[in-house]
Amino acid sequence: MSPAAIPRPTLWLLLAAVLALHLLALRSLPVRPAAGTHGATPVPLSTRLLPPPKPAAPTAAPPVRPAPVRAPTRSAPRRPAARTPRPAPAPPAPPAAAVSTTSIAEPASPATETDMADALAQIGGYSAPEPPATTHAEAPEAETAPQTPASEAVAERPAEAPGHPVALPPSAQLAFKVQGHVKGFDYNASAELAWQNDGERYRVRQKVSAFLLGSRAQESVGRVSARGLQPERFVDEGRKTRSADIDIAAHTAHFSDGASSSATVDDGAQDRLSVFIQLGALLAASPADYPSGTEIALQVVGARRVDRWTFRVEGPETLELPIGTTPALKLRRLPQGDDAQQDELWLGTDIGYLPVRIRLAQGESDYVDLRLAQR
Repeated sequence: MSPAAIPRPTLWLLLAAVLALHLLALRSLPVRPAAGTHGATPVPLSTRLLPPPKPAAPTAAPPVRPAPVRAPTRSAPRRPAARTPRPAPAPPAPPAAAVSTTSIAEPASPATETDMADALAQIGGYSAPEPPATTHAEAPEAETAPQTPASEAVAERPAEAPGHPVALPPSAQLAFKVQGHVKGFDYNASAELAWQNDGERYRVRQKVSAFLLGSRAQESVGRVSARGLQPERFVDEGRKTRSADIDIAAHTAHFSDGASSSATVDDGAQDRLSVFIQLGALLAASPADYPSGTEIALQVVGARRVDRWTFRVEGPETLELPIGTTPALKLRRLPQGDDAQQDELWLGTDIGYLPVRIRLAQGESDYVDLRLAQR
């Protein structure tokens, strides 16, 4: 019989019977207890949903300190050391006395402001810088002028002799251009010579000025007599101002600075500035009395001491100066003792024998040259 031919109620009864048989079969099966729980009553299982765990709070990381930045340094590449043979032992050194210390000459140092100031000092006095002051016992009045060999037949005229004629020039203002060389350095300067003569008193002032070096001045004042100039005061204005007071009647000179405060002078004494005017006055009064080769001795008072200067007449010359062609008479001051200065003086024969050129030389190369530029 096919299932379609079985009535529906019968099918339900069969289904219920089958289910009942299955239930009986399940109940009849023995129950096995869990391992380790012999005879224990089984615990019913139950499930529940647990919330997810909360995330842990993040921990702060310790601060990181930046490492100090160092500037990169460049190191020179190392070169492999060259292998050199070991030197032989040096011979024993010679004694100290045998060692030479002058085999190599040191180069000359460049000119300094002090050197230039010394150059101005030379120009300022128309002569070499004064040597250190001497004591009264060493006063130069005891010195005598150098003797000239008899073969030269040169006459020496002491200018201080009484009754020697003089012819002083009228007042004048002279301007000079100055060129010089000192310690390898060339320089230029300007100079002025102011001469005033009223027949009874005189004043002569000379000033030299150099760019960046300042100026230097000298002044002489005194009386005018039948023998020419009689200086009373000489002032030297340099890095330090010094002066000398001269009393011809008392035959004394008093110094503001020096090892000796005074010295003895004679009747014809001049100072370092008036001497050039006095020389011109002697030659202007009687040129024929001073032929070439004649020596003229004068006692000269400086700011610190007294010296005796001797000039030799060398003869007439014609000069080409900034002022133009100028006839002149040349004289040379003779050095004495350790004085290596070479002084040359030209007196203008058509301007009352006033100085028109002065040239001072020291050593082989240093010099200063003053040339008349304006009158």
